[in-house]
Amino acid sequence: MTENIKQLRSKILFSVIEILPYEAFDINIISKACENIGVQNEYANLLFPNGRAEILELFRDYIDEIMIERIKTELNEVKSITARIFESLKIRLEILDKHKSIVPKIISFYSMPWNHLKLYPYTWKSMNLIWRIAGNDKSTDFNYYTKRGLLTGVYWSTILYWLSDESTNYENTHDFLDRELILIGKIGKRIKQFSS
Repeated sequence: MTENIKQLRSKILFSVIEILPYEAFDINIISKACENIGVQNEYANLLFPNGRAEILELFRDYIDEIMIERIKTELNEVKSITARIFESLKIRLEILDKHKSIVPKIISFYSMPWNHLKLYPYTWKSMNLIWRIAGNDKSTDFNYYTKRGLLTGVYWSTILYWLSDESTNYENTHDFLDRELILIGKIGKRIKQFSS
């Protein structure tokens, strides 16, 4: 993929982000985004052959990129793995807060029966990055799957809580996340004991 195509895909993504709070997330959203920035409609299918799922993956990668940079620069002094995972998810929520109005539309998309199975791989990539970079996790055994699987559950339950949280600076969400991480830590220990 040439740099020009990458740039054009990014332009279309940012156009989707711009108009999505005011538009339905339907099959026409990419065409509308193209029209919004003066790009020919034909590029919608050419650049995003998998449609909305592909634009959401590009959005996820965009959030991931910002998250990774912040983790690398902001968490150097945080030594505890649990604390690093907690802070990483807080960082992700802070980044997503700018786009909070479109998150329910993303959830609705993946809640459709024909899209439901796409949610897990969609989230897995980000949770894997958090474990690799913040958690310094290089496991390839059973722990690889349990850590990421449990964190995926925590992530989405926290997202749902966060969407309706009106507390100052999302303090209630952070408390909820802290409790969830403590719980999966206990579950993880039990799974490890069972597998050994």
